[in-house]
Amino acid sequence: MKLYFLLIAAVLGAAGQTTQTGTANSNLSRPGGSAGFLGTVVDAAGKPLESVHVTLTVFGESRLLFGREPVAIYGSLTNEKGRFSIPEIPAGSYEVALEKRGYLMAPSEASNRGPVSDSHVQLKVGEHFTDVVLHMVRRAIITGRLLGEYGEPLANARVSAKPAGSIEGGWEYAMTDDRGEFRLSLRPGKYLVAADASSHMPADEHLSGNKGNYQFTYFPGVATDKEASLVEALPGGVTGDIDFKAIRVATYTVKVEVTGVPESSGRLSIRYNGKESSGSQSRSIDAKGGTASMLLGPWPAGTYRLTASYSFGETELQSRPTDVTVATSDVQGILLSLATLLELDGTIEIKNSQAPLEPVKRTVALLQPGEPFSMAGMAESGADGVFKITSIPPGTYIVMVEPLPKNGFIQSIELNEKPAKDLKPDLSGVSDVGRLKIGISLNGAHITGTLDQRGQIGQTKIVLVPRNDEPNPANVHMTAPEEDGSYSFEGIAPGDYVLVAFRLSSDLRKMPELIQRNKESAVKLEVKEGDKIVKDLKVISEGNNASQK
Repeated sequence: MKLYFLLIAAVLGAAGQTTQTGTANSNLSRPGGSAGFLGTVVDAAGKPLESVHVTLTVFGESRLLFGREPVAIYGSLTNEKGRFSIPEIPAGSYEVALEKRGYLMAPSEASNRGPVSDSHVQLKVGEHFTDVVLHMVRRAIITGRLLGEYGEPLANARVSAKPAGSIEGGWEYAMTDDRGEFRLSLRPGKYLVAADASSHMPADEHLSGNKGNYQFTYFPGVATDKEASLVEALPGGVTGDIDFKAIRVATYTVKVEVTGVPESSGRLSIRYNGKESSGSQSRSIDAKGGTASMLLGPWPAGTYRLTASYSFGETELQSRPTDVTVATSDVQGILLSLATLLELDGTIEIKNSQAPLEPVKRTVALLQPGEPFSMAGMAESGADGVFKITSIPPGTYIVMVEPLPKNGFIQSIELNEKPAKDLKPDLSGVSDVGRLKIGISLNGAHITGTLDQRGQIGQTKIVLVPRNDEPNPANVHMTAPEEDGSYSFEGIAPGDYVLVAFRLSSDLRKMPELIQRNKESAVKLEVKEGDKIVKDLKVISEGNNASQK
């Protein structure tokens, strides 16, 4: 789930937070269907702030896997009275941002007044807001040192801080220097401070016989947030001497044998992905007998997914992903077999259409289960639905099609005229070129409803996730509510789901935690093909961790 929501973070983009009031004079007609956004920026005491850079950014349409890019930015600098003016801009949806040295945007408060909801503003044709009030707070600083088991400084470690009581995130990060010192720039408040020092030591030092590493550690040197002490960051001030030792844990190595290596010089790489560690190791080899070995790690106990790849000139080989569990000792005898990359000739077939559909080019992507960021192949179909994907490693894949037709979902997938189990084709048995057939039904379920907190819809997201299956970009749905609090999903495949609505901070990294904590208390739905379901929702927020009934 973690990887998927890191992907969502890229799709939505991070945004700042504002608090505002304001009124509009719609009688002032704006030329060319334009609008106006004028107001004042003030500090926590209500004093106007000069030289604040106010920007309104328009983002392009989000496409899953590809994220959003800014397509237009409008700005203004506040004067000595804190006033800013962004007139004569096109009506539309904008993200608001504020920048001033020594200050940060203030978190938003629920309000029905004015145009801004959190960091989002919707400007309609002819609207001319003249007295929007945006807030900023003085930056607070936390400094300290991260130390090792014997009091030695830990360099190149990541130290983070999260607001006390936060479920939705808000982590801010800093790296330690060669003296183990760190400096965190934050909004005023109380924070949990933690450190990840697992990567502070070069790999070659690990492999020379060092049998330990450092785990995620909370100030003042404890393993869980329940044991941690809070650190208060004061506005405009520095909270110093936050020194603590990272907790050391046992680590182990994994020895991998790679077979199917050509009898020639080349480059062998092994990619690993686990909760405790992710990355890759590679080296040049001159294989003898078609076999090469590599020592990985050391890693803490956990499960890791390994994939080997080989390249030399035009030759490219790759193994099927293999999961390895590290427990209480070094692991030996892990075998990864290289194989040639494959091709898929495919077609997209639209089922039960009552009328001919307009020809549309669609993107077909193959994703690895458990690794939504790892795309094994992608191609664009022609208007006739025909596509070809090349250079695919052997393995089992999630198939994703974008865009789907209205109310459409993937109903069936066939590989070489045989149904793919759980809609996940296994290419391990394909020798060279496979034939993939994707069947799309237009009879997906439709889910609608309304949120109970209409004044707090800014940055609220409604998420529909599978109840039992591993979430991935192809089976997770997310939307934002309309201005009246209504929401809608269409093209939902049959299955059991969890439906939840919650407010997001600018940092989306804690979304998985929020969903997981509320999964049992959120709405549970059994969805059948063609269903029309109406379900009103309560919004879960940081102060309301399990309000869904």
